[in-house]
Amino acid sequence: MDIVTEKSRNYSFYELLESCSFQYSKRVLFETYGRSYTYKEFYTDVLKVSRNISSVKYDYYCIDTNSAYLFGVAFFSIVISGKTALLLNNEVNKNDDICFLDDDDIKSIMLTCSMEKLILSKADIDKPCVIIGSSGTTSVEKGVMLSQRNLLVELETLISFKPFPEHETYLHILPYNHLYGLLGEFLIPFSTGGKICFSEDKLGLFSNLNVFKPTYLFAPPAIVETIVKRLEYNGDFACATGGRLKAIIAGGSFLKVELREILSSYGVQIYVAYGLTECSPVISIERDNAVLKGSVGQIIPCCNVKIIDGEITVTGSTVMLGYWNDPEATEKVLYDGVLHTGDMGYIDDKGYLFLTGRKTNLIVLENGKKLIPEKIEAALEAKENISEALVAEADTDSGIKINVFIFPKSGTETGDVKHDEIKNILSDFFSPALLGKIICETEPLKRNTLGKLNRKYYKNKKVL
Repeated sequence: MDIVTEKSRNYSFYELLESCSFQYSKRVLFETYGRSYTYKEFYTDVLKVSRNISSVKYDYYCIDTNSAYLFGVAFFSIVISGKTALLLNNEVNKNDDICFLDDDDIKSIMLTCSMEKLILSKADIDKPCVIIGSSGTTSVEKGVMLSQRNLLVELETLISFKPFPEHETYLHILPYNHLYGLLGEFLIPFSTGGKICFSEDKLGLFSNLNVFKPTYLFAPPAIVETIVKRLEYNGDFACATGGRLKAIIAGGSFLKVELREILSSYGVQIYVAYGLTECSPVISIERDNAVLKGSVGQIIPCCNVKIIDGEITVTGSTVMLGYWNDPEATEKVLYDGVLHTGDMGYIDDKGYLFLTGRKTNLIVLENGKKLIPEKIEAALEAKENISEALVAEADTDSGIKINVFIFPKSGTETGDVKHDEIKNILSDFFSPALLGKIICETEPLKRNTLGKLNRKYYKNKKVL
């Protein structure tokens, strides 16, 4: 059931800024090597930059900085000024309507603008405040338009549905031009009096973990696996995590069960989340004492989810306004007020959501039968010597064939992977006559920044 509380009906980023900056005034909001910034300092710098932004003609602003602090200042300044932040992975063409803010620009404004409190006109919380790149869930990256209401309803719901304790320490890992990173590593910490730690010089993951010692992490499964490998290698919890880690919120792709089990043995709670940028982004998440094996958690109250012809669809206050400058693409996924996610799944009677595959990943055979690659891959990865598997269709002179790419677990030679055993597993899903090649890769399978398999690469890959 969609919920819009009295607070979220008219709540804005300006009110969020004032509320948190007053409540947590003296607490550290951002910390980097040799420097920290309090909530009060952040508030002051945002007002300075807002004064400049609100006085110029630009409607769109691109933020180009490696500093989490400067990003935060610029982002809030843009949004509370009624302008739109462009956070896209693809290069944006420079024109008269777009302003580009880099480190020097932001610092210069902070140094030269007045500290007097800015009187802002009421920004429309239902207009786009951010245009952010989709993570690729709906194929080619597009600019997803989200409003203040989209983001603040999502934020309020998540904090109440899956309590995020106050004053936790977060490590900035994910780029802020991914909504998962923007929400999890900026907006949630900011709203709960948290501290956000970051390295401007991009030191390695484990160096940062050991210096900043975070208690909470938002991370894709690929990073979770990296941490577990370090734990298995030396058994030193402090070395692998910093020593204070309590929880990881994992999203973006499938999380292997054994990763959860290993981290749980060290006292680290794993919460799996599911969503997509077009839904601001979380649709479901696990909670304490509400974990069901195989699910991606319970649907959060601000999302109305229905399964239509096997596909997960969503309505509610967190659904995007549409794709920027692309009404045709918008109409393909958002019509009659319903967002069609492209993900296949089902809901049990307790509100747990289960994913079964990606609609665009379905392999349709010549006899009309549909294969769900994710199910086949999960069966292969259940074998003790297979770390990763990917199933891809290949068009050949003799029709559709199924190629299988395997990456063995550490310590397993490619020659130790028994093709006959793999063929036995595959025979449960399709005729042996459809099998093309079984290819053992010498490197981990290619993924995007959120850990999702690059299926297009393997579909087009030539195999001998």
